[in-house]
Amino acid sequence: IIVQCGHELTLSEELIGKLNEKGLSEPLKSSRTDLSSTDVAIALDKIYKKTSKLIDNKLAESVAIDFLLTNLEIESWGWNSSKNLSALYFWEWLEPNCKFVLVFDHPSEIFRYAVKNDLSQDSLNNMIKEWMVFQKELLRFFSDNKDKCVLLEGSAALRNIKATEKCIKSIAPEIIFNHRKTVLNR
Repeated sequence: IIVQCGHELTLSEELIGKLNEKGLSEPLKSSRTDLSSTDVAIALDKIYKKTSKLIDNKLAESVAIDFLLTNLEIESWGWNSSKNLSALYFWEWLEPNCKFVLVFDHPSEIFRYAVKNDLSQDSLNNMIKEWMVFQKELLRFFSDNKDKCVLLEGSAALRNIKATEKCIKSIAPEIIFNHRKTVLNR
């Protein structure tokens, strides 16, 4: 299981898409609650914001276990969400075999976004503060779990997908990435 997390301004969503193309399966919706991986990440984030705790939280466990059980038969699967940040330690606790792909991008991406969206100075300042908090938490988790994490810069990871695959295989050698060219049916 690959839990991928990157800030909304990173290329994390594009990276998980590329990994899905290369053979990492997308998870099924949970069978009992019909929650997608995005819905699960959002639900766990809401539970965390309400209770300040996910570990030993019966509601969080219920949401996650239903999701895990539904995907039990899938060989290698994973998903991405910026909302996964609040649940990284929870996933590590609940499923010790989880591996984590943590995605960051250069801080200049904030300024590109600000210019593109004509943000006010206050909005930009708030975005920078929020981005810094996010990155600090991402790095803290990485430091605590280096044996089951890779930390990737989004645009570099996409530019050199073979090196990205190699990094991921360093923590999850059982994952098999597809290198055959896709054949389109006429």
